[in-house]
Amino acid sequence: MSAGGAVGRPRDPATDRAILAAALDLFTERGVDGTTIEGVAKRAGTTRLSVYRRWAGKEELLLGALEYARTQAPADAAEIRRMSLAQALDSTVELMERHSTQRLVAQLVAAAETHPELLRRYWDGVVVERRAALAAVIRRESAAAAPDRGTDPELVLDLLFGALLYNLMFRPGPRAPGEVRAYLRAAARQAGLLVPERPGADG
Repeated sequence: MSAGGAVGRPRDPATDRAILAAALDLFTERGVDGTTIEGVAKRAGTTRLSVYRRWAGKEELLLGALEYARTQAPADAAEIRRMSLAQALDSTVELMERHSTQRLVAQLVAAAETHPELLRRYWDGVVVERRAALAAVIRRESAAAAPDRGTDPELVLDLLFGALLYNLMFRPGPRAPGEVRAYLRAAARQAGLLVPERPGADG
């Protein structure tokens, strides 16, 4: 190993992404205890040594995988701030469905006592920025529609996504295509944030 810590060939970004994606998938499916470096390497199509060259151990790898989840969002925070509320909610549902967020959150909660840094990293690295963008959209649209109502965007987000995660995590059975999106929009309408859509208004 050289003095600068570099050894052999430079790291391949495609291998980095494959390892992180595999780690995220396995953690979502199996939790911390069920995720192994060997399993991640096998799913990523690489070797254990290749994983250990990049991450010191499983928890560090999982922390990196949670940060990787943020980069896979269909829209970033800046884009969300420019959306209508309906579009922003739809984008969030797309992210949740793409990464099976209900299972991921369940695994994070289960691991919180023994691996608290995982839940903290997911909140700080994935949730906070997106939540701030959604709050800005709610604040803007609420001020335009009902300036005297005094809507609290943070409380509204807790109500909307608390209801959604409860529905996803505790109601048995699969969801039909579009069901999660429709549920979140219906919850937003109940909160007085969305009006009934005109035919052809989507898109």
